[in-house]
Amino acid sequence: AERHAEALRVIRQTALQGVAAASKNVKHWQALLEELETTGDAGGAADVAVQLVAAKEAEGEAVVAARVAQEELAAAVEEAERERREADEAHKDLEAERSRAEELERVAAKERAEADEAMRNALKERAEFEAAQQANERTQAQLASTLETLGIQAGAAPVSEADKAAENE
Repeated sequence: AERHAEALRVIRQTALQGVAAASKNVKHWQALLEELETTGDAGGAADVAVQLVAAKEAEGEAVVAARVAQEELAAAVEEAERERREADEAHKDLEAERSRAEELERVAAKERAEADEAMRNALKERAEFEAAQQANERTQAQLASTLETLGIQAGAAPVSEADKAAENE
């Protein structure tokens, strides 16, 4: 639309130059007619009057052509301005989308970091649980060994002093 408007500017300028040339031509024929009328040359004046009418018609056509060119230029400039506004809006929308995408990327990175931290904590807790479970198993094994050394079977009822005395008899 901008190139079209520029082409129409050239056409309008050419049309305005045509109006100026046609106006100059009308003035030339008008002056010549006045001179011939002053000198009394009726035949020459009639010929010049025909040329003057033709020049005025050409001037009118040039003025119409210049107006049409001006209107077309105004429409093209308006279209170019509309297209520029649309392009500006599209650019703003694109910038807003880019900004939203960057924000989403930051949020996703933060969530990934939080998920990684949660995974590290879960793995640490699991390792601590397994270590505690192994320590518990070792403690149970040591307790069983101690009980066996003391002659008490794991899960058996404790032996009372009376039972011990009866066993000794």
